[in-house]
Amino acid sequence: MTIWVLLSIYNEYSQPEANLEAWWPARPRVQDIAEILELDVKSNPNKYNVESIFDGHETRINDCDYRLEEISIGKYERKL
Repeated sequence: MTIWVLLSIYNEYSQPEANLEAWWPARPRVQDIAEILELDVKSNPNKYNVESIFDGHETRINDCDYRLEEISIGKYERKL
């Protein structure tokens, strides 16, 4: 069984490899990601950034990198 997770990396030195921002039992919609990040997808830059995350790209928003990953429950392995 897998879940989808939204991970973030802030531009700081004293932090873990990735912070868990949210998780879903199924692939989230673009709007779900936008709500977690508190972004209005009616704005072109915000829409592009959220769609980029949805498409699996690590994307920088306000000095923070976000990525969406599908992971197996109970075991985290970063896919490169």
